[in-house]
Amino acid sequence: MTEGGRAFAVALQRLRENGLQPKGLGTYDESDVARLETRLGVRLPPSYRAMLLDFGSLRFEGMEFYGLVPGGHDAVGIPNVVFATESDRASGAISPAMVHINQSGYGPFFVLDCSAPDDEGEAPVYEIQISGTAFGQEHVAPSFGAFVLGEVEGLLRSEGLQDGRGSPRWHG
Repeated sequence: MTEGGRAFAVALQRLRENGLQPKGLGTYDESDVARLETRLGVRLPPSYRAMLLDFGSLRFEGMEFYGLVPGGHDAVGIPNVVFATESDRASGAISPAMVHINQSGYGPFFVLDCSAPDDEGEAPVYEIQISGTAFGQEHVAPSFGAFVLGEVEGLLRSEGLQDGRGSPRWHG
């Protein structure tokens, strides 16, 4: 398992330890992910692939990570990663190697940059300004798994559900 894969597993564990259940739109198999990669023209990183296989698209406590949806690749709307990514590519907001995975809710959005995988195949996550990469991008995580873990830790801190060591304050 990659470092990003371990981070993703820890994120899911922390949610569950704090009584929060991650939800998805279905489970998928490797052939579904392969078709997605062909459609988007990229090799997807291992931690993002794990999310796709286990959840399709991931949702918890108002956060949503785009992925596969029951309506298929041509489904219009969010959280279909194909819709989000192809829309952004068509407008010139992101490069052909980027995959739109999350919306901030306050303007910027987040992408995987599949043109720059690390030695384990994990792709970095960037925050992109709403007007696109021409207006700036900021590196926010080395992998999808690390990005999700950071979002989970921020959520738990804001809800007062964990102490500084990352363990739950309360036990149900």
